Amino acid sequence: MPNYELYINDKISLADYSVIQDYVCILDYHDNITVNIENNPKKEVDIICNILKNEKFNIINEGEEKDGRYSIKAKKE
Repeated sequence: MPNYELYINDKISLADYSVIQDYVCILDYHDNITVNIENNPKKEVDIICNILKNEKFNIINEGEEKDGRYSIKAKKE
């Protein structure tokens, strides 16, 4: 059960969502992913959570860090 990390350090454009979905789509069952997001509103975090859920990920933890970054931890079930 590998652990993957995805860092998003800038504003997310419409085309980026397709790339994010392609990235999480290649992960296998029981794989873990942590998505770290900076410089994006909560709405963008919610969209990424929905992408993960649509790809059969269980959101384990999601929230804002002390420095304003968002972190999403998920496992593919």
